[in-house]
Amino acid sequence: MLSFQASLLTGQYPHQVGITGMGVNLGMNAATIAEVLKENGYHTGMTGKWHLSQTKALDNEPGHLRWLAHQTNHGPFSPLKNYPSNRGFEEHYGVIWGVV
Repeated sequence: MLSFQASLLTGQYPHQVGITGMGVNLGMNAATIAEVLKENGYHTGMTGKWHLSQTKALDNEPGHLRWLAHQTNHGPFSPLKNYPSNRGFEEHYGVIWGVV
């Protein structure tokens, strides 16, 4: 599924944009369709899971699981530059990591 999402958003093969497995960032070397549309005056939005960012791990597993379940706050789930709002989408209603 990750491969499909990366290809759909960029028009390139997953390995060309840095997707070599789960838990990696969508590369900055390719524009997303939202970035191209935004540059041309369109308004963009997205709903759903964004599985194209690397989620950092916390040191202890129980704390990590509580964080992923939104029971504690340890900051962003992944680098902010890779969030949908920084990849061309003006609005994003969804989650960055799939555990909710």
